[in-house]
Amino acid sequence: MKKYLFIFLATALFASCDDDVTRDPSPVTPEDCQDVYFPADNPASAELAPDDNQFTLSVTRTEFTQEANVPIHVSTTAPEAFTIPETVHFAAGQEEAELVIGTEQMKPFVTYQLTITVDEAFADYYTERPYGTAVYTLKLMKSDWAVVDEGVMTCPLFKNPWRQSLEYSAILDQYRFPEAWGEDDFTFTWDKGAEFHPVGIENGNQIQFYIGDYEPGAPMYFLCAKTCPYDAATKTFTIVADWYVGGGYGNQGSMNSTVKMN
Repeated sequence: MKKYLFIFLATALFASCDDDVTRDPSPVTPEDCQDVYFPADNPASAELAPDDNQFTLSVTRTEFTQEANVPIHVSTTAPEAFTIPETVHFAAGQEEAELVIGTEQMKPFVTYQLTITVDEAFADYYTERPYGTAVYTLKLMKSDWAVVDEGVMTCPLFKNPWRQSLEYSAILDQYRFPEAWGEDDFTFTWDKGAEFHPVGIENGNQIQFYIGDYEPGAPMYFLCAKTCPYDAATKTFTIVADWYVGGGYGNQGSMNSTVKMN
């Protein structure tokens, strides 16, 4: 993991309660609850290949002596993109089962979010468990990004160089350095000539990439030139950029990065 040359600060937020607010009653954990949950090793997000037609999650229970069909409830803004069973089946004595999500109708390069909740009759919402949750949120996207080369990336803002892959998407006809500075992917077009062109959020005559927070309320960005040089002799991409810090700090000046490919 890359390290900044400065220390980040953490914040705590506090909220007050209004005793006059009417609230719905919280779900009550049944005495014979099977404590069904999604284990923590399920991913919070995943990228699928364009021809992947399903995605599988594991579901676990702590009381597993009896057979059970456990209802689940799904919330998503794009229900047409998925085929999801209404229940998860456990045989008697079975501790772990699978939930198979059909993804045939997902469109490429669209991020979908689902929240899947175990029915309250089978879930314990009050026991703190670091190993899983009964309310699981997942982000899915289909893409055809594939690694085409490897190299080393160097930036003065970071303590040490790091290994960096170069990926290509035939669907988009674009390249990227994934999580180039630990946050946003650095995406660009390139005809394998002497110039490449960043693709992203425009900020004036530059392209903006988020790289982390300097401190709470002070996000950091690299504002990259719309045209950057590639040196074929040394196989080096030079990302021409300014380092910008929000929260009143402003532009900190030039902060170029280089990626030398193998």
